[in-house]
Amino acid sequence: MSETYLHLNNNVKDKLWKMICSLLFLCVISGNCVVYSTFPNGTGPNRKEGKVWAVLPDNVPSFDRGLSKVHVAPASTPMKKFNSTNSRRSKFRREVVRMPRFYRRRSDLTSSGIVMSRHTPDRWLDASYDLRYGCPPGCQCRYLEVECRQMQLQGVPRGIPLSTEKLILVGNEIESLNRSSFEGLSNLKTLVVSNNRIRSIEPRTFDHLTSLRRLRLNRNELKSLSRDVLSGLSQLQRIDLRHNKLTCLDADLFRDLPELRHIYLSNNNLMWIAQDAFQEQKMLEQLHLRGNQFRCDCSVRPLIENFLRTNRLDILIRSGATCYMPDGTTRLGQRALDARLLSTLECSANDERYVRPPMMCTPKTSVSCSTVCDCSMDRAANCQRHELTSVPQDLPREIMELNLAHNHIEILNTSSFQNYRNLRKIVLDSNRISHVDPNTFSNLKKLSSLYMSSNKLQLLRPGLFAGLDSLRILYLHRNKISCLQRGSFEGLENLQILHLSENRIQTFPKGSFEDLRRLKYLYLVHNPLICDCRLAWLPPILVEKEAGGTQWARCAEPLSLQGHHVREVLPKMLRCDAQMGPDDDNSLCTPERLQCPSGCRCTEITSTPLLHARPDAAYRPDELGLISDGLSVDCSHLGLTELPKTLPVNTRELNLRGNQIQEIKSFSALTGLNGLQNLILDGNQLERIEPFAFESNAKLKKLILSNNSLTTFDHRILKGLENLEILLLQHNQLGCLNNFTFSHVPSLKIVMLNNNKLRCIAKGIFEKLNLESLSISSNPLKCDCHLSWLPDWLRENVDQVISGPSPPTCVEPEDLAGTPLASLARYHFTCNKPGEECGTSSKLTRPTEERTTRWPCTASRSVCCEYPLTTERSKCPDRCTCESDGVYCSDLGLTEIPENIPENTTKL
Repeated sequence: MSETYLHLNNNVKDKLWKMICSLLFLCVISGNCVVYSTFPNGTGPNRKEGKVWAVLPDNVPSFDRGLSKVHVAPASTPMKKFNSTNSRRSKFRREVVRMPRFYRRRSDLTSSGIVMSRHTPDRWLDASYDLRYGCPPGCQCRYLEVECRQMQLQGVPRGIPLSTEKLILVGNEIESLNRSSFEGLSNLKTLVVSNNRIRSIEPRTFDHLTSLRRLRLNRNELKSLSRDVLSGLSQLQRIDLRHNKLTCLDADLFRDLPELRHIYLSNNNLMWIAQDAFQEQKMLEQLHLRGNQFRCDCSVRPLIENFLRTNRLDILIRSGATCYMPDGTTRLGQRALDARLLSTLECSANDERYVRPPMMCTPKTSVSCSTVCDCSMDRAANCQRHELTSVPQDLPREIMELNLAHNHIEILNTSSFQNYRNLRKIVLDSNRISHVDPNTFSNLKKLSSLYMSSNKLQLLRPGLFAGLDSLRILYLHRNKISCLQRGSFEGLENLQILHLSENRIQTFPKGSFEDLRRLKYLYLVHNPLICDCRLAWLPPILVEKEAGGTQWARCAEPLSLQGHHVREVLPKMLRCDAQMGPDDDNSLCTPERLQCPSGCRCTEITSTPLLHARPDAAYRPDELGLISDGLSVDCSHLGLTELPKTLPVNTRELNLRGNQIQEIKSFSALTGLNGLQNLILDGNQLERIEPFAFESNAKLKKLILSNNSLTTFDHRILKGLENLEILLLQHNQLGCLNNFTFSHVPSLKIVMLNNNKLRCIAKGIFEKLNLESLSISSNPLKCDCHLSWLPDWLRENVDQVISGPSPPTCVEPEDLAGTPLASLARYHFTCNKPGEECGTSSKLTRPTEERTTRWPCTASRSVCCEYPLTTERSKCPDRCTCESDGVYCSDLGLTEIPENIPENTTKL
């Protein structure tokens, strides 16, 4: 192959320079070119001519414009070959598009040539081809120059060619710089990062920019610079820090910059500069200090003396530095920092207070970093295992990794991470987190990993993770999550790994994962999933996304599908009863209804699914997960005068013992607690319980109302409690019980009525009950004809009656006082008017008819039980929640005002 030397005149060198750069840049890395470093024996171009030469193959089209002559080199011309493929390969991927080391300077091209094979693409010879190959998106790249202006960048972009000598990042939103910001860009000579929002620069950020000549950081928000922030810039000649918020300059800030000639510090808040801050700048030509906040006192004396002593006072005078007189704050009180000012300052010669930095210039050390956190690693803080109850707020703002595992944090609020916007990774495993405020993570735009396993989270509210655009990994396993809503994962479009194993999740709302467009791995094992029609949409997603090898999610219910992998269940097998549809959602699954009341203690109650597996089943029972049976809420001995305003909707046990509650209304915090099983209210000051107060607590099994001040007990109080088994009413002030008192509690087994003021107990009150234990001792019973039925009943049910310290005895009449009832015969019980019978009543013709029935106990002195016999309460609108302070129908998708709103409603 013959070789052609292309000689370009000076007047066309600039026009074709882009083409030459493209040739050198691209053809060498492809292996189609061979590069020569010199032309010996005088056959090549003369380097002193300043011409640009290239060795081209025969198939290159002719260039008529701008060519003065063409030389044909003999084939025997000896040349020193350089093979680019043998050069060391960089560890940085972006270097594959960079120009070889021999062609990083224009001067190097004047003594080099390039040989191209016949297979070189013709487009490489197109003069319009530029260096966009390898240019960061949106930026403009010219020869050795990259400009990214006003692109709203929050950090230094990737993909900057390593050969870049000038980098311009003006007018963006960069807030911090660190050691990785300019990694690999060792050829930079000019760096412009003006008009951004830079608040912090990590020490040794520019350490490897050994060729940098000019650095512009003006118009940012810098308040201080550490002494090592400019280390490594041994060739720096010009630095621009104007229009920042600097207040002090340390003596060592410019110590390693011997070549520095121009320093721009105008329009800051400088109040103090160390006396030898510019000591090493022997070649200093310009210093700009105009528009700062120096005071005309002894604090400026060391600086002026240093410039005077080094014969450079003229530089300080030309800097425009002025100070304010102590008694003036206007410009009229300003004076220049010069020898005349020095002569007016009355300072003690031995006073070193002004030589040392003032208190405001001393960097604040993080107490947390020196006590409970290890901040020794680069941009990381390890604060685990220190019993922390909150996120430390005095850590370095530039940290990128924060480890808070194994602490005692219970709540995350909006201020927890507001100081650490550069965080990439947060570890919160093994804490006690039960509540996360909205917008807690909203400012963490760069966060990529969030670990919150082994905590006490119960629900994921919609929008909780909104703003985490960069999040890739989210670990939430080993929590107590039982409540998910549509939108729980809103904003996590880039999430790739989601870990929800070992929670209490029984179902997922349809479309729970529709926001996770890039999800690759989903972990759901050890959750008690109910495989009904509500999960019909889930199996296809699990086939595509579920991770964990063969450890896949299984059905816990119904028994017919127990143990089956959810991903393998056919849609026709997922059925619901007539009252439930595939789109049904729990409207009570809200943060307010799941939050533990203030001051109370909430403990989770768990159980295992009812097993229906064969002995040879291919799975272990623990693979079905633990079912959350709700919460045990302990609000005892808190001095409460009323029920808490709200209670967790999944409350199973509620302890209100030892408070000062006086009344329970028909609409209260108990309304809506459909799963409540145990209610303890003993030791209060209850005087009144409204009818229907427990109607919505259909699963209630134990009701303890002992040690209160109840005088009456309307039978409608127990309306709806068909599952009630234990009722404790001892130590109250009850005077009379009619035969309707226990008509609504057919399952009642234990009744404690001792230590009241009962005088009359209606016949037939216990007839429909299958009692196991009954106590009626220590009551002032009046043994007249109305109690004639009781002795026979006591003798027939002797095994069920608890005698206590003493058996039930008579108090009246006088001749029977102190006599045990069970020892009396029917003829002992007489009345003045035998025709009157205690416990008779006319029957109701309609269930809703309200009538009053009297229960006479004696003829001479009537003690009566008067109760309205209404059997229905005011209705509550369908799907709404009726409480004592109003009716709540929000967020139900209603299209019209609901019916059956109670007439006495004051708040809707």
